[in-house]
Amino acid sequence: MSLWDEALAFKDKHGLYFHPLHNTKERIDEIEKNNRKCPCYPKERKCICDQALIECKTKGSCACLVFCTKEYLVKWGYIDEKAGF
Repeated sequence: MSLWDEALAFKDKHGLYFHPLHNTKERIDEIEKNNRKCPCYPKERKCICDQALIECKTKGSCACLVFCTKEYLVKWGYIDEKAGF
């Protein structure tokens, strides 16, 4: 299974979203090419890690800005729940 497929499954399993700051597919492809090393913590983590889920639950997004929560998207104005999107 590719890292992209794993990222899609991880996102769906945990009710997360891809962070809209950058092209997630390209970012995930680059991470996979780099032996799945985390862009922010390359010596400590491999993507996709359990720490990403913990960070999303506590901070709203993972350190690498790959995954985030709906609440994070609302807080930072990426989506407007009142407008229905």
